[in-house]
Amino acid sequence: MNEVWSDENTFVINGMKFCLIRQNFNDARTTKDSIALIKNRGMIDRYKSLIRENAVTSILEFGIFEGGSALLLAAIDERVKFVGIDIRPPSPAVLGLIRDHGLTDRIKLYYNTSQGDTARVQTIIKTEFPGKRIDMIIDDASHQYELSRASFEASFHYLKSEGLYLIEDWAWAHWEEPYQTQLWADMPALTNLIFELTMLCGSRPDIISEMSVQKAIAIFRKGEQEVGNFSLSKLYRHRNRWTPAL
Repeated sequence: MNEVWSDENTFVINGMKFCLIRQNFNDARTTKDSIALIKNRGMIDRYKSLIRENAVTSILEFGIFEGGSALLLAAIDERVKFVGIDIRPPSPAVLGLIRDHGLTDRIKLYYNTSQGDTARVQTIIKTEFPGKRIDMIIDDASHQYELSRASFEASFHYLKSEGLYLIEDWAWAHWEEPYQTQLWADMPALTNLIFELTMLCGSRPDIISEMSVQKAIAIFRKGEQEVGNFSLSKLYRHRNRWTPAL
């Protein structure tokens, strides 16, 4: 991938123009001329390194918003197959860009699908990755604890050994306003899932062999133990003590 930056927020890859969105996220839209991408340059470089260092050729992502990550991650390496799941309705602009840039064989998007719909998620995985383990799974969807936990339980065992499971924006409950207001007060923090996966890493390194938690992203590497459908809370040891939910 050879990106050409025209300024700190705009770059072009393979004839596709990306614009980094830093505010008013909900108003961002991808058009045929400009792809909205809610990532900073550091995150873009991080994904480039992860894909190249881990020889990633298959990616499943929960939450594709305006399609920026789908188009970017497929552009990083021409061998990558990307499958995206999002509860939003289809974006004609995103689908048009995929078609016009000859990416229909490498990018498959499933709209109107909740990340919490375990049966649907597993059907999609079996359809798009038949007989193959996934190299990387990314959760950048609702950022809600229950839904993100459901996605992990539904998809983690489809990762290959040494594969990567990434959770973006896990720390929203610790950010500034509006996340400290009453509007968000009753929503369990996504940090609770990070705590659980930390306990799983400590209890069962054969399931999660290592982890890295950074400000914007948490990364978990799958161990060598194959597990089928499971309940996360039944896998880690906690001495019959429970951390109060945040």
